[in-house]
Amino acid sequence: AFSESMTSELHPLGDADEWTFEGTAGQNILITLQAADGSGLDTVLDLRAPSGAIEDSNDDSGGTRNSRIGRSLAETGTYTIVARGYSGAAGAYELTLGAGVEHASDESGQIAFSESMTSELHPRGDMDEWTFEGTAGQNILITLQAAGSSGLDTVLDLRAPSGAIEDSNDDSGGTRNSRIDRSLAETGTYTIVARGYSGAAGAYELTLGAGAEHASDE
Repeated sequence: AFSESMTSELHPLGDADEWTFEGTAGQNILITLQAADGSGLDTVLDLRAPSGAIEDSNDDSGGTRNSRIGRSLAETGTYTIVARGYSGAAGAYELTLGAGVEHASDESGQIAFSESMTSELHPRGDMDEWTFEGTAGQNILITLQAAGSSGLDTVLDLRAPSGAIEDSNDDSGGTRNSRIDRSLAETGTYTIVARGYSGAAGAYELTLGAGAEHASDE
């Protein structure tokens, strides 16, 4: 049931436990699976939709060996939570099912110069789009980085008014953050695309500002 925690044990090796609940499309849920006191179990969590498809999976969450799924359900009906150990490991675990926070998927909007905004990519594969008005020759600086402790490996695309990708950046300056510093090629509505490497999810901070003047091919 929602807001319920239960403790059980995976035994013998290779065991998997299944727990069911009734879900509704669009409902925000949070499932956590962790080793019970002293068991040292490295957990793996699967969420199986009413259709039988695996809707989400998680092994290690937030730098721990515990598992967590926070998402908006895609279907209505009987969902199955599968609790198992990494590589078939056995041990005691604690499973919790609760209400999750509301997630805006594929967020979009406008961003102003000298503005910073924090948002979240969720679920995996999500990408957010932010627009601004640019002028050919204008120097801009865009930075995209993980917010707080999300550990997100960011990827940044800059789409010109013509629809062409004018610039992209994954890792900047030896970090996993992204940065685009350039002189715009066109005049019109530019789109900043914020996404995670390999479709990763997590919270991010995006900043748009004026860039330094660049000497062109002197």
